[in-house]
This record gives sequence, structure tokens and C-alpha cells, in this order.
Amino acid sequence: MLQGSERQDFAALNAPVTPETWALVAELDRTVQGTGDVPVRFTRPIEILGMKALVSPRYPLAGGGLIIPTVDDIDVFLTTDNEDVWTRRLKESGGEGNFVPLAHLTVDVPRLLRIVPKGDAPDLSFQFQWAQFPPATGAPWESCVIRLSLLTRYISKEDRDQWLKTGGRA
Repeated sequence: MLQGSERQDFAALNAPVTPETWALVAELDRTVQGTGDVPVRFTRPIEILGMKALVSPRYPLAGGGLIIPTVDDIDVFLTTDNEDVWTRRLKESGGEGNFVPLAHLTVDVPRLLRIVPKGDAPDLSFQFQWAQFPPATGAPWESCVIRLSLLTRYISKEDRDQWLKTGGRA
């Protein structure tokens, strides 16, 4: 278990139980930089305990030597309830803004994730964009379909409020 914390909810070699899987789909065309908002709405409190991203080319292929994109070629920006930002790029690393590599949201051992939106009916918003986008020529990749699965479980309002009170992200 995680040491030095009052909340010992996760262990690095164990995965939390996530009975619900929700999937969103977005298309990213090679001629535009990003998708705009891709909203996801839930009807009651949830916690997101993992995500899995997949990227595949949109068929038919344009051809002409374009590269098939992967999760490493796409960045993502995530907010909840129109106010809490869950992704940020550090200025010190040469970047800026709120987009991070999509590959970094994919939960593989040993990374664990816990996002608890504070709303009673949480709204999530995702935006996807090319990691590198030369405006004059468009992206060097084929247009693609992005599928992002959210591994979640519903929680009570009381459990959510307790998590937020004891150091969870608010």
C-alpha cells in the first residue's frame, strides 16, 4: 500500500475494481489542429480510476505517404464540471497550455489514476489535438479515430464529499 498517507486506497500492484466502462469516440482530421470539446456527462457522482486510449486511422486512407498516428502523436486536455483542469504542460519543459500526451492518460501498471469530479452529475470535457501541427501543410498523419475508455465506478455523494474533504482534488 502507499505509505505515509492516511488514505491507503490503492497499491501499485493491484488494480481498483471498476465495474463500469464508458467509451467516447472522436475524429481528428489531418487538416485541422484539434477536435474542439468532446463532452461526457454522467447522471450521478463517479470516480474515474483508469483510462485506455486507442487510435486508429480513419478509412479510407488518404495515402500519399502519410503516417499512421498513434497515441503518442495526439495530445489531450481534460476538464471536469467546466472548471477543474486535470491536464497541464509545464512551461519549464518547453511547453505551455493544458494539453498533455494522450499516451500519458492510459493507465498501465504501475500508474494508477483517481479523478473524483465534485458535481452531483459530473460533466467531463475532452479536447484532442495533434502533438505537432504545421498549419501550412496539415498534419503528416492520416486522419484518425480516437477511442478513449473511462474505467469508472459510481460512488455515493457522501463518499465523494469525504474524499474531497480529506485531500482529494477539489
